[in-house]
Amino acid sequence: MHLSVLSMKSLVVKEYKRKKRYTVTSITYALCGLSIIGIVILTVVTSIQVNLFLNEELRARIGDIVTMMAKNIDGDLHSQIQTIEDNKKPIFEKYKNLLWTMREGGTEIANAYTMRKLENGDYVFVVDGSAENQSATGEIYPQKSVTPTLQEALSTTKENVAKNYVETEVSQDDWGVWLSAYAPIFTSDGRLDSILGIDISAGSIQKHQIQHLIAIFMASLIVFIITVPFVFKLMNFIRAINSEIEEANNDISNLLDNSGQGFLSFNADLIIDAQYSVTCEAMLCAVPAGQNVVDLFFYDDSEKAIVFRSIIPSLLMEENSATRENLLSLLPSEIQRNEMTLKIEYKMLDNNK
Repeated sequence: MHLSVLSMKSLVVKEYKRKKRYTVTSITYALCGLSIIGIVILTVVTSIQVNLFLNEELRARIGDIVTMMAKNIDGDLHSQIQTIEDNKKPIFEKYKNLLWTMREGGTEIANAYTMRKLENGDYVFVVDGSAENQSATGEIYPQKSVTPTLQEALSTTKENVAKNYVETEVSQDDWGVWLSAYAPIFTSDGRLDSILGIDISAGSIQKHQIQHLIAIFMASLIVFIITVPFVFKLMNFIRAINSEIEEANNDISNLLDNSGQGFLSFNADLIIDAQYSVTCEAMLCAVPAGQNVVDLFFYDDSEKAIVFRSIIPSLLMEENSATRENLLSLLPSEIQRNEMTLKIEYKMLDNNK
């Protein structure tokens, strides 16, 4: 009887006699699940990044708008408006109409107004060109609604003026919830007279955010719709290839199992591969897969075991074919199993087994 060590790796891709842990169907579901999770994660991350980007862009835009609007206000003339009695002056009507016009020409600006800080620390409205709930000249702005950004804007100097004074977050006052921006108004002698403020309602901001989130969701949905059929088509292709491979493996396995010979392979670690012909089990009285070939073959013959262990490493590293053949001839050619004498034939394989 012959026990030949041959490579079946090029022919036997997977051992179908062993229990399958995964199926094509389970892999398909897993890929679809991963695709969905990936799309959800991508949507969430993109939404967060887009929201951050939109907030920064919005803040930059309204900061530029309020700065340009403030350039249209003459600080010397505006400083003449001090009390509610000054509302009868032409200059008041001029700036109220100007604020109204600029607000109407802006993008969803709800309020446009000027504000001044008094010597006692109060913040008061000067001219209000808001669409609703206009404040009278001299009306005190609630102290609880004063933000650090507003304080900074009303405390700046012409030498130390920031480009934009824009709230980092939406804030709430007695008139609503807003994202506000301010720009200083200076007199000709460089004195800070007041600030111009504009408010964009939180509802408008939220509307923009929802619109962009819907756009992101729709794009993600389109990606999902495109991806899922491709995944199923790919898995159907894999299923067909798998079926062909399984059929070929079964044919090869049947051929080997009925050859009356035992085929197995191993590499430098001396561990027998999972692919082998079933005849090996009867010959060796053991399941060879995963076992050390030296322990399996020569457990009762230490001399042959020593020879085998010493030759195999050199054999697998040798590149000269003639030297390989010589080394192969030195390997033990027989082992005893019960009443049988098993003859061993060795072949060097292309995959270094």
